[in-house]
Amino acid sequence: MAFRVTADTPAGLGVSLSSVMRQMDNSINKLIAHMGGLERVKSTPLPIIYVTHLRTYLFLYLISLPYTYGHQWEWATIPIVAILSFALLGKFEYSV
Repeated sequence: MAFRVTADTPAGLGVSLSSVMRQMDNSINKLIAHMGGLERVKSTPLPIIYVTHLRTYLFLYLISLPYTYGHQWEWATIPIVAILSFALLGKFEYSV
């Protein structure tokens, strides 16, 4: 144990160690409360209008890539756009 207090521990040291333990316990409780708040944020679904706009703009961006960079990337345009599409659109899920 990190803060072992026995009968041989001096009184001043025992009080000091219990104070540190109390502070650590308060910090852990605050951390747990913050983590609960983050879990609530994580489980909140995105609004449907936000998802719709995001998908639309990402789709327009991905469609414009071959026209914008096709002359520079040449045949590499196809795999580059495919990889970018998978990276940007790969994990879209929204349940109503």
